[in-house]
Amino acid sequence: MKLSDFQLVMFDLDGTLVDSALDLHIALNLSLEEAGYPLVSLDDCRLWVGNGAEVLVNRALQQTLDVSGSHFDLHRVLELFYKHYSEINGQHSELYEGTLALLAQLKEAGCFVAIVTNKPEAPARVLIDQKGLVVDMLVGGDTTQERKPNPLPLQHCMAHFGVSEDASVLVG
Repeated sequence: MKLSDFQLVMFDLDGTLVDSALDLHIALNLSLEEAGYPLVSLDDCRLWVGNGAEVLVNRALQQTLDVSGSHFDLHRVLELFYKHYSEINGQHSELYEGTLALLAQLKEAGCFVAIVTNKPEAPARVLIDQKGLVVDMLVGGDTTQERKPNPLPLQHCMAHFGVSEDASVLVG
């Protein structure tokens, strides 16, 4: 079965279409440093990406403290992360090879193409626009009441296009 056999192809953003780990790593380390915590490696940051900023920051605090950070510290570092990330979003991010061609081929084959990400919609839109990604729909981590891995964001996207689960696929 080929991707073009589906009516709707949904992609994750970070780590699937765009390598944004360096932006996330820089923002995370700026936040940790400003809050007085040790820095983390890019390799570790890559492992932690995909479940939203709060999980990313919490995992970094857990590693740097070797225990779960307190709610206050998590909140403080998370706010710093949002600030720093908004300033550098997309500056060091790169599309994976073949991304634009794949999206164009799917569109030419008549597929709906969507991005379903845990990244909030506003910074996801900035990144999508910066990188020239042409999609029919963006579902951000704040678009629905739940985020992935909950199926609600995917169901929201399928309902928008009137496409069944059998005619849809998620990549990433």
